[in-house]
Amino acid sequence: MNGPVDSYHERIDPGRYTAHHVTRIALNGVDSGSIRVRSQAKSSSKVFTVARKQEVIENGILTIHSYWAGLEPGDYVVTTDFDYYGYDETVRSPDAMAELSVTPSPPEIRFRTLNDGTDGSNMQEPIRVDASDSFDPDGSKLTYIWKMGADPLPDDNTTAYLTYWDNGQLIIEDGQGQSSIQTWSASGGLVPEVMDDMTRVSPFWEGTDATRGVMYPDRYEPYSPSTNLRVRVRTEPVHLRRETEGISIGAELDGAAGRIVEWKEVPYTPIETAPGDVVGGSNSVYYEGVIEIKAGNLATRELRPTLVLFNEEQPEYARERYRLPTVSVTSLNETRREELWISNLSYGIRQPVEIRMQAESRDEVRRLRSYGFSVEDVTTDVSEYEIERRVKVRDAKYRTRERLFDRRWQRRTFVDEHPDWRADGTETVERRVPYTETEWRRTPDGDAFTGDTRRVQQSPAVYITERQYEYWTTETAVREVESRQCLPWIGCYTVTTTRRVSWERQHTYWSIAPRSSSHDPTGRTRRHLLRPAEYVTEYEHEYTEWRTISDRQYRAVKREQVQSAKYEWQEYRTVSSGRVAWRLVKNRENFRVDGVVEDRTWTLVKEEHERVVRPAYEDPDSVTETRATVRGVTVRYQTDTDDRAPTREVIGSFETEFTGDGLLTKEEIKRRVERNHDSLTS
Repeated sequence: MNGPVDSYHERIDPGRYTAHHVTRIALNGVDSGSIRVRSQAKSSSKVFTVARKQEVIENGILTIHSYWAGLEPGDYVVTTDFDYYGYDETVRSPDAMAELSVTPSPPEIRFRTLNDGTDGSNMQEPIRVDASDSFDPDGSKLTYIWKMGADPLPDDNTTAYLTYWDNGQLIIEDGQGQSSIQTWSASGGLVPEVMDDMTRVSPFWEGTDATRGVMYPDRYEPYSPSTNLRVRVRTEPVHLRRETEGISIGAELDGAAGRIVEWKEVPYTPIETAPGDVVGGSNSVYYEGVIEIKAGNLATRELRPTLVLFNEEQPEYARERYRLPTVSVTSLNETRREELWISNLSYGIRQPVEIRMQAESRDEVRRLRSYGFSVEDVTTDVSEYEIERRVKVRDAKYRTRERLFDRRWQRRTFVDEHPDWRADGTETVERRVPYTETEWRRTPDGDAFTGDTRRVQQSPAVYITERQYEYWTTETAVREVESRQCLPWIGCYTVTTTRRVSWERQHTYWSIAPRSSSHDPTGRTRRHLLRPAEYVTEYEHEYTEWRTISDRQYRAVKREQVQSAKYEWQEYRTVSSGRVAWRLVKNRENFRVDGVVEDRTWTLVKEEHERVVRPAYEDPDSVTETRATVRGVTVRYQTDTDDRAPTREVIGSFETEFTGDGLLTKEEIKRRVERNHDSLTS
């Protein structure tokens, strides 16, 4: 985990309070989906995550990036472990600890001018500067120190006057001894407010050459959503004696809809003037501007743009915001930017630049140090030199981690791939496993009976098989036969005769055996039940016994540092010769010259920063702005009447250059472009 970082506060750059924590896990062929990683603050409710964690897999290494912040200064511990869910086991890793160091932050100065220097009738009224919006990210109480021409109010030390239009200086100290300094001129904090009663809205058409730019004052609300409107605004007058020539008030439109087509400074002629003032002139001005915008973009109160006025001498500190007025339209009309695609990412990076100054008196040294300079070297004739020695005040702490493997070859493979681990013998792990047996009995027996029964055959049924046999006999009988005979010339008559006839007759019977050897089977059979089968009911019983199984596991161990050693500089000795002092500390990194008794010339240095644009960055904390090219489509959501559902229409594509403060991800850029937060240039 990198650090140290400042305390969390929503009004400072996230790069100042965000600590980047990195966890790396060697997968060894394991699917990353079977690993669950947990990170949490140890015994503290003042540490939390400020962004979603990111997981990256590269070359078999799972890297988890998480981002942490602390509410107040202190040293905190973040622990990380993971569970591996295998096919037949779950393995939990030991805790890995990282230290999050939150250091005291200097106070943040925020001020604005409450009035413009006069009320129009009293030109002697001084500038009044309010710094009550300043804050300490650590949450401590602030002390306000006003210098130069700034005089604080008796009952409110957060507000001061600038007398006689002198420059002013504000020093703010917090409860940890940190301080911040801001020096400015009176006009540098001045931003006039927009006069709401002077704001005018009127339609505007761009037609042929004959009608281009012609205003139609007879057209009133409600307007068509596509009607071009011009919003004319005017600020309150600015009255200053000496500083007006250097005042420059700028304006910008916060929101993608509309554009500022005119912004100018106009001389102001007051109705009444102070004695000796010239009517009009450079000491009394106001600003006015014209914004062109579609009527549909002013129809919804939540979507209407904001006009931002700022003092170009202090653009980040002195700002005023004014919401454009709403108008009624014949139908609702809203456009959105969708299907966004990001390219050409670049970053504005603050690079350190060193400024050197020479001072010949202690007062000059204090003045330069108040501007942020620090003493680098002293050229002097001194009487004594103080030597300090770097002493260890806290030893490093270590702990031993171990890991068990079921097979020797698994441990050998792991140790070969992780040189910081070593084999450390074996250990036997005993575990009890249940063994269940099932038995069927004729009667139920206590708790072992499961409730299941079955019918089983005790003795089978008994059958007898019979076959059909046949035999033939000869039957003989005497029969009288009548016949009719006819003779010529005599006629016909009946004659009765006696005959002896015989025939074969078939006989069949059923038997288990033939009655005679001459009897033959016909092939037909049949079964007769002699005794039916017998059944009984059986009851299922289940018996469980525990058996002890011993497994040999192979242990690997690793010794790791959980707390680094801590050193402090302590007084060692004092010498009177500079040559002796530098000889004592030369090539000895644990010794240094802390100070001298008397000095004459100081070399002071101050680290400033210059801003450069690069396609990549190394330190996220050095990124001040993110730039990108954003492409997408513009979609209009529109309704013809109030009771109809809106329709979606792609009205065109766009490409815009995005600029946003701080280090931003592509998703954050998309969200800001959709909300039109940052400066966009189509």
